[in-house]
Amino acid sequence: MLVQTDKKSVVSTLDWKPSVAEAVVALGRKHHGHYEILPVQGVIDKPIVLDIPGDYQGWTAIPIEMDDSYIPPEARRQERIVRENFTVLQTIILHEPKPVEEPKPQRDYTKVKEVGTVLGNLTVAGVALAAGLIYVLGMGLLYDPALCVVTEDGTWIILIKWEI
Repeated sequence: MLVQTDKKSVVSTLDWKPSVAEAVVALGRKHHGHYEILPVQGVIDKPIVLDIPGDYQGWTAIPIEMDDSYIPPEARRQERIVRENFTVLQTIILHEPKPVEEPKPQRDYTKVKEVGTVLGNLTVAGVALAAGLIYVLGMGLLYDPALCVVTEDGTWIILIKWEI
């Protein structure tokens, strides 16, 4: 098929080929995926924090072999679909940073008259602190991961996101 672009030239649309990233995104649509192209290029050999405009600013990118996060079966399926059709240089797990919460005001226990109340509150606070530490140590400071592949041309494409 020929398309006239102006009065002097004609371009064949048969020669046009989508970029690798566009082709991967189109493949994702066929398999019910919602892939996103990131403005990042190349492979990484250690965790990095993304410094890009948009929704992924501040996310941490970790090569999959360095990350022990749970990866759901649907994420593995989407990765397999892409690997069966394209050369994938690397798989990366992206982690959204946890939002920083405002510190809660501390209660002033100097005015409390009953020692039992103070000890009871300290016990509850100690249990809560221990549970919080276990959670932070177990989950780290990152959450809501995304699976990303790096295509043969170095483009990063997010295949799927999930919640922890």
